[in-house]
Amino acid sequence: MAAGGISLVAKRPSPGHIEDIGRILPNGTRIYLSADAHAPAHLLAEGTAKLVTSGLRAVPHVAARMFADDNALDAFLQRLSEAGASEIFAIAGDVRHPAGVLTSSLELLDGPLLRKHGVVEIGIAGYPEGHPEIPEKLLEQSLEEKIRAAEERGIRVHIATQFSFHAPAIVKWIEGLRHRGIRTSVKIGIPGPSKASTLLAYAAACGVVTSAMQLRQDRTTTEERIWTPATLLDQLAEECSRRDLGQMGLNFFAFGGLRACARWLLDPALSHAGSALLKRAD
Repeated sequence: MAAGGISLVAKRPSPGHIEDIGRILPNGTRIYLSADAHAPAHLLAEGTAKLVTSGLRAVPHVAARMFADDNALDAFLQRLSEAGASEIFAIAGDVRHPAGVLTSSLELLDGPLLRKHGVVEIGIAGYPEGHPEIPEKLLEQSLEEKIRAAEERGIRVHIATQFSFHAPAIVKWIEGLRHRGIRTSVKIGIPGPSKASTLLAYAAACGVVTSAMQLRQDRTTTEERIWTPATLLDQLAEECSRRDLGQMGLNFFAFGGLRACARWLLDPALSHAGSALLKRAD
C-alpha cells in the first residue's frame, strides 16, 4: 500500500475538541468537516479556520444542493479560502429539495470557482456497498466523470469512501476500480470506536447494508458494547498484503467522538497487523 494518509471525519467539532486533537494528531492530519443543511454556513468556515490554526489540514464538505446559485457558492468558497482551506470534499448533499439550481457535485467541478478560490485538491465520494438510491452503473459513470472533470482543470483528486466495516466489500470495490483503469488514490472510510447501537443507526441511515448485517450477526455485539475497527484493520491488512490495490489511505468516521477516535489511533495495544496498516497509510 502506497502512502495515502490517515484522516478523520468530524461534524461541527467544538474549539476545545479541535485544540485537543491538534495536540494528539501529527501536524497536517486531514480532518474532513461534514456539511450540515441545518447549520449556518459560516460555522463550517469557522471550524476550518480553527483546524488550520491548530496545525491540522481542513477539508470542508461543499454540498452543491445547499447553494441557491453560483453567487452563493462563490461567497462560500471565498470564506473557506480566507479560512485557509485549499482542499474541499465535493458532494451533492443529502437534501431532497435543492436550495437553487445546483444539484450535483459534478457542477462544482465544471465551473471556474474552485480554481478562482485556490482549491488545489478535491475529494469525491465512493460507495463500496452501493448507494440506497443510486444504481451502481450510474455511480460508476458519475465517479469517472468527476475524476475527468477535476483532472481537466488541473485539480488533484482523491476518492474518500462511505464508511464500511466489511473488508471483503471494500477490497472488491477497490479492485473493481483498478480493473477499470482508475488509479486515483482511495481513502477507505472506516468507523472509529463507537457504541454498536450508534454504528447500527448510522449504517441504517447510510444504506450500509452488508456491514450492518455482519455487525448484527456478531454474537458478541450488544447495543452498549464499544465497537472498534481493530479486527477490520487486521482483515484489511491481510487482504491488501495479497493484492496491488494502488495508493490508499484510511479515513476514520468519528461517530464515538473526535478525541476518542484520535486517541485510539495512537493506542499501543493495537495488533501488529493493524498497526502495520496504519503505518503504511501514513
